[in-house]
Amino acid sequence: MKKTSLGVLLLFFGFAGKAQYNETIRTARPGIAIGPFAVGKNVLQIQSGVRFGGFNEDQTMFTGNFFAPISVFRFGITEHIDLNTAWQYRAENFEQGGATSDKSGLSISTIGARINLYEGKNHIPAMGLQLIFQPNILSDAYNPDHASFRVVAIAGEKLGHNFSILANISAGTNGNTNNLGWQYALSLDYNLPGKWRTYIETYGALANASSTLNWDTGLAYLVNNDLSLDLFGGIGSNNGRVDYFASAGVSWRYVKWRKTKL
Repeated sequence: MKKTSLGVLLLFFGFAGKAQYNETIRTARPGIAIGPFAVGKNVLQIQSGVRFGGFNEDQTMFTGNFFAPISVFRFGITEHIDLNTAWQYRAENFEQGGATSDKSGLSISTIGARINLYEGKNHIPAMGLQLIFQPNILSDAYNPDHASFRVVAIAGEKLGHNFSILANISAGTNGNTNNLGWQYALSLDYNLPGKWRTYIETYGALANASSTLNWDTGLAYLVNNDLSLDLFGGIGSNNGRVDYFASAGVSWRYVKWRKTKL
């Protein structure tokens, strides 16, 4: 048993010792699914964007729209682990039966870590974990009863020269109950000629009684090795409700600290 445990540890640290930094920026934008790689040691990466959209429920005549800027900050403490935090402000308006209401405030404030477990080789996908902790420090309109967490298992694989596939499955709490909620995302990416990239993706919640299915697609443009621009949007129709959104954003990284001992 001791030999087996030692072998697992040596295998893990053997993966972790390999170079994981990429010459071009890796970013979760555009899309919902996240990738299995950390940003690299001493790399600061910022992923920012704004999302707007809405929903309508035909049976209840309930409609709404929202505007939500978000930024994610990531910093690599090793080649295979980065610490990250996400912050989102959200403003919403609702209408039902001629009556209107609104709410706004800080709706996301998380801290977490991305861990690259394996870089992928010989048709074995790259694998990683994202750990997310949400303290209950949000604005009154969005603050849960208590802190929550989510763990995301990530796998990614290249399919030939231009295609790649990315899969996420996660479990966590919402801060209001102790029940685990499951979510998924599956994305197929394609590298277009030049510095463009496109994708199509499905994502949603997994539950016995109320599973959801949503779709989105978009474009990303690599301005240079450290800067990427994106535009994407999506739609979902579940249980009599239609949700839709569009988003635009930018991802940027600062790599000069890699050459400096911090």
